[in-house]
Amino acid sequence: MGCVSSTPRKGPGPKPVKAGVLDTSTKPAPAQKPTPLIPIPEDEVEWETNPSWPQIVQREWEAAVTSGKETEFKSAFQDDSFVRVRRWLDEEHPACASAGTIEDMGKFEFPTSHGPCQLPARYFVTLDDDQTGLLYSLALVIAPPLKDEADQKLWLTAGSALNTPEMKGAQQATLRLLSLMQKGDVNVKHALVHIFMGSDMVTCKFNTTTTEPTITMLSDSPSSEFKESNDELAENALEDGDEARGIFQPLMLRTVVQRVSLEYPNGTVWDEGELSFSVGEEPYLHPTRLIVVRDPKKVHTTTNSAAFKMFIPDDDFEKELTLMRNLSLHPELGGIVSVTLVVGLAPNTLWPKCGAFIDGAVFKAADAALIEYAKKIYSTGQSFTFKAAVAMGADRKVYKVVGNSPDFPYKQNQVKDQPKSVASPGQSSEEIKRQYTSLEAFSVSIEEVKGEIPKETSDGEQADTTNDTKENPSLAEPSKDIIKHKLSDHDIPQTATSTQILVA
Repeated sequence: MGCVSSTPRKGPGPKPVKAGVLDTSTKPAPAQKPTPLIPIPEDEVEWETNPSWPQIVQREWEAAVTSGKETEFKSAFQDDSFVRVRRWLDEEHPACASAGTIEDMGKFEFPTSHGPCQLPARYFVTLDDDQTGLLYSLALVIAPPLKDEADQKLWLTAGSALNTPEMKGAQQATLRLLSLMQKGDVNVKHALVHIFMGSDMVTCKFNTTTTEPTITMLSDSPSSEFKESNDELAENALEDGDEARGIFQPLMLRTVVQRVSLEYPNGTVWDEGELSFSVGEEPYLHPTRLIVVRDPKKVHTTTNSAAFKMFIPDDDFEKELTLMRNLSLHPELGGIVSVTLVVGLAPNTLWPKCGAFIDGAVFKAADAALIEYAKKIYSTGQSFTFKAAVAMGADRKVYKVVGNSPDFPYKQNQVKDQPKSVASPGQSSEEIKRQYTSLEAFSVSIEEVKGEIPKETSDGEQADTTNDTKENPSLAEPSKDIIKHKLSDHDIPQTATSTQILVA
């Protein structure tokens, strides 16, 4: 039988207790006194009232009066406060609502100058729909009852809640909560804080010093099915040699255009021309193209544009693809939801395998150029939340760009049209149109579409420019009919979607 030593040793595990010595090792430490609440200086943030919220509540009240349902409206007013705010958040962030990243965090208890808040309160957080961990907003709802005429005058009148102890206490409590989130590594750089109470809504920006957008890389690894099929095509091209040269280039551009057309079915796809960049000290000599998707409801109303049909000569591809071009000399049209930099290859390139370029100097230089272009888009006010991608060969890298909300501080909705180009004496309007380099370097042709209007949503309907890849896995990779070529009878298959997560 083996013997076990009872001699005290170093290392983990309980230590022997010496005779006559009281063991206090398992007793809990004395409870710490709660840290006193220190008011956050009012001048650190600026709270503003949202002028549209009282109108929303008033419309619902008037509808109840008109339909003879005043009693029902009053009895449900307290509980409906939470429903009303959740509906507003869903409309404010439709992509987040679809992705399930607007979360009801439950009851929220906080102190006021008169003691704990006695009214029911709940809060909601809205996180980025691409799982980047970025917080769009924190919304606290304080729900007063609507029992009698005095309550009616109070909570159905805009401004009544602004100076109440509950509102002041909520402002302090939500800012403290955001401070704790920030310490917990939640990205709150662009977060707004909303507080709702009766007919009042106030908002502030938590971080008042953020001016640059947050750019996060998303995972976009090709599926095993796509990689296997693409690499098989590359092997076929290698066997065919010179006959296969030049086939891939036009298919690459067309694949990008069709992909974004599928991912954003209610957006319009635009040719934004070239994006020059250098690799080291040398300019990249092969063609590049910026393909942009815009929300047609957010494009400037005086846009001078034209639609073009894009096609590959002598190709039997059935689906017609449309590209828009801005003919004005002012390129900031607004409404961007996606931008892809297509990096062209040398004319004699055979079919590339997955991973052939993504770690190379050219791809890295293109990636850096795209990031700078994305920052320019943000700085010129064309968009504040959008996707940005680099596509080269069979490789792609995708980013999510998120900046400060353009709707805050609150202001009257004003549409600022782009200034019209003014022709010099003796110069026609035709001569001052923006010029584009030809797509011939991609072996692609375009033909202007006369007398047709680009697709748009019906009047008053919000354009759905949500990336549909999450709903339809087949959109994550090019579908079968995207790539037809002379090398093989097998087309690129549909593949499973790539999970988009924050890349450390």
